[in-house]
Amino acid sequence: MKWIILLASLACLVLADEVLVLKDDNFEKTVNGDKPVLVKFFAPWCGHCKSLAPDYIKLAETVKKDNLPFVIAEVDATENPQAASKYGIKGYPTIKFFMNGLVLDYNKERKPEAMIEFMKKKTEPSSKELKEAKDVKEVLDDKDKRCILVSDKAEDLVKFMNTGRIVEEFKFYHTSEKAGKEVFPEIDKPSVVLLRNFGEKKLIYTGSFEHTDLQAFLKKNQFDIVTPFG
Repeated sequence: MKWIILLASLACLVLADEVLVLKDDNFEKTVNGDKPVLVKFFAPWCGHCKSLAPDYIKLAETVKKDNLPFVIAEVDATENPQAASKYGIKGYPTIKFFMNGLVLDYNKERKPEAMIEFMKKKTEPSSKELKEAKDVKEVLDDKDKRCILVSDKAEDLVKFMNTGRIVEEFKFYHTSEKAGKEVFPEIDKPSVVLLRNFGEKKLIYTGSFEHTDLQAFLKKNQFDIVTPFG
């Protein structure tokens, strides 16, 4: 029995090598690298962290075996207070997903399959391209809330898609400035057109495309404002 326990422990140690161990001095470089990174913040004394460990190791093993474009990492928050403090870690384990400058909380089932599904979904394009003006016109009468990026700049599209990974209440589309201006002639610069089926049905946003700013604009304008009668 002792040999069985020893072999099982050794197997876990081998698999644990697939989980990248982060520290304060390499954390930012890793999470801002080329690959999306899933990070588990843990404490050695945490019972829930110990329970999660086997599935997290299995996750890392599956990612490597299937050659998925993700990094599976962990950081001991008690030994690396800078990373834990910067990202507001209050409890353990906390799992966050880092990609394209985004930091997304993972609050779903803590099973390998669920975590892989989450990472795949968040790294897929969150916006559909509308190649021509006729394609733009086709979404004008859609009943769902939708927004259209009108820009030729690649960096604008990256920021727009980042917002689409956070805000799930809208359909996201993007088109060229040429096609967009054919449908929205009032546009004279890169813009986001918000289309709604209530109130002012078309709103044009020309502010910062950083996901925090664009998200605030969309959240502010996603619902109709009902004025109560006095």
